[in-house]
Amino acid sequence: MADPSGPLSVLVVDGEGDPACPLATWLQHWGHRTAVAGCGEDAILEADRCKPDVVILELWLPDMSGQRLAERLRELPGLDDALLIVPGGSRPEEPPAVRFVKATDSESLRFLLESRRPRARTGHDA
Repeated sequence: MADPSGPLSVLVVDGEGDPACPLATWLQHWGHRTAVAGCGEDAILEADRCKPDVVILELWLPDMSGQRLAERLRELPGLDDALLIVPGGSRPEEPPAVRFVKATDSESLRFLLESRRPRARTGHDA
């Protein structure tokens, strides 16, 4: 789990696999650690290695559907509570077996990432 004041670990699965993909660069600018994968199998290997807090994935990948990738990610130890985000405009062809959160623009993405950070304990828990 992420440190409340530290960066989130974000895996970007973009179908291209470009380490300099604009979304990953943007996330780094916001202070997060990123990894990039261009297909489902690479994403599974990378997710198993880095245990991301958040996975941003396209629904259409060269080797498997984003839905299948999400199911496989949920099977990995330590990823059962990772936040799965689908970029705006992506729509599953069938009702998803794994729930996704949709980010439609940069502000909604930033809000989702910030809400994913653990709350710092203040000593005033109810």
